[in-house]
This record gives sequence, C-alpha cells and structure tokens, in this order.
Amino acid sequence: MSFPETVDAYVPRDIVPFLQHSTIQPTYVPLSTLRSISLDDTLLASRIYATRITEPTLYAHAERCYLFSLAILANGFPSNTPGVPQIPFAELHTRLFHTTILHDLGLTYAPEALEHPARAMSFEIHGGMLAYEHLRRLDPEIAPERLGDVVQSIMTHTLVLPQGKTTAGGNATAATVREIMEVYPRGEQSAQISAFVGTMLEDKPHCLIGAGLPGFNKRVAAVKELIPKANE
Repeated sequence: MSFPETVDAYVPRDIVPFLQHSTIQPTYVPLSTLRSISLDDTLLASRIYATRITEPTLYAHAERCYLFSLAILANGFPSNTPGVPQIPFAELHTRLFHTTILHDLGLTYAPEALEHPARAMSFEIHGGMLAYEHLRRLDPEIAPERLGDVVQSIMTHTLVLPQGKTTAGGNATAATVREIMEVYPRGEQSAQISAFVGTMLEDKPHCLIGAGLPGFNKRVAAVKELIPKANE
C-alpha cells in the first residue's frame, strides 16, 4: 500500500459527486504504514503545541483524525481528475497534519488559550486564530496558500456546506480503525465534547456549531464506539 504522488487539490463538498470522482476501495492499511511518513521539525512543533493546548481526550481525537485521513488517501482519494489542479502528496501531508492536529485548539481549558482575545468567539474561530498565530511563529515566511488552507479548514470544520469545493486537506476498513483506536482510544471524548458544546451554546448562543450542527452535543454524547467490537 502506498500513497499517491498527487491528488485533486479541490474536491466537491457533496458526498455524491465526491464519490463519483474517487476510486475508494476500503483496504486494510497497517498503522505502521500510516506512521511511516516522516515529520519535520515544524510538524513536530505543532504536535507539541497541540498537546499543550488541547485536552488529552481531544488530542487523541486529533491524532485519530490525522491517521484516518491518511488511510483515506491511500484508498482511492480523487486524483488526476481532468481539469482539476493537482497537489503534491508532500504538500498535502503538511497541510493535513497541521489541520487535523490543531483543529480543536478552541476546545480547551489551557490558560494561555482562555486568555486570548479570541476566546469569546466560536471555538472553531478561536482555534483557527490560535493556529494562525502558532504557524506564523513557526515560519514567518509560510506560504499564504498553505496558511490559508489550514486555518480556513479549522475555522469551518463544523459547518455543513454542501455547495462548492473544498480542498484536499478537508474510508478505511474496520481493521485499520481498530488498530488506530488501540493507540488513541476515545476515552471520555463523547462526554467531554458534549459538555464543551453545551456550555458554549449557553455562553455563545450565536456560535457556529449551533447553526452548522444543531443538536450536535446530544448526538455526540450518544456515541460510544466508532465501530462494533465484533470481528469483521
């Protein structure tokens, strides 16, 4: 199993045309393969920052998102679609790592995050602002396209936007999922996210998640397992 050299830089937001452009064939991808991609100092710095700001269960969620995304890329993500610009895998991986690892920075009890002026905003915007400043500190010369893709993806990740395009930074077998879950278990994630969102809806009734995913806190609280524990 290998990763494509390039993939479509932009894909449909709607799942039906997305699948029409993909060749996804869920296949087992070993965790060792997903972890075989080297991480440079900038990516490692984002991981360290995320562990400092993000609550432990939500940090594990971020790591799972990263690994699940790589599994999808290895299983037929749209590539070489006529008329669609391509993005090299190396550049996509950099954007993907930053986006997934940093996407829930706004769900935090970390004093340095709660003291930030953006704390009164929706957590996606708050987290996006933290990510923006973090990435600019790491690399003052970061390409605007990379910075914009990462931050915009974080700021809009709870919105349901069926029209238009999304970037490649925005299906795996049960065996792959279970292997990842053994390393990064969900723990009390459902209850913790439900509590975060419940408090947010009281304190910030105009927050984005209330419009983008109504009833989300109750739905997420009901999730106990991502996949059945029975054999495939």
